[in-house]
Amino acid sequence: MASRKQPRKDRPALQRVPEEVREWSALLKSELDSWPGISYRKMFGVLAVYRKGVIFAGLPDKRALFTGRSVIFKFPTLNAKLAMKLNSDERVLAGTQPGKGWFGFELRSAGDITPALAWISLAYEAAKPTRKKG
Repeated sequence: MASRKQPRKDRPALQRVPEEVREWSALLKSELDSWPGISYRKMFGVLAVYRKGVIFAGLPDKRALFTGRSVIFKFPTLNAKLAMKLNSDERVLAGTQPGKGWFGFELRSAGDITPALAWISLAYEAAKPTRKKG
């Protein structure tokens, strides 16, 4: 009898994404396509979003982190003002791994696309590509 692989405890479970969220994700991607330095890579059912090689967001495709209705974004560092803003938005889901900087944003309706884009934009600005010496 073949054994089933157990999920690694250090990785969060990925949730299935409803069709309407996939459509909203496609709308977000179409906006991100116009931003400078953007590239994508599929990772575990999520479309990872990069700014000049630095990952800063993930759009749900087949799977999503946190909930099946959430986009993710990353802040390498948090200041008090940004932390307060994150805590004041009930749609923001705190990271499961402290210090990693990842947050989720739950898309409850099509009206949440614009605020999701605002969070992703802040993460884009915070994603500073490192300069190579030489």
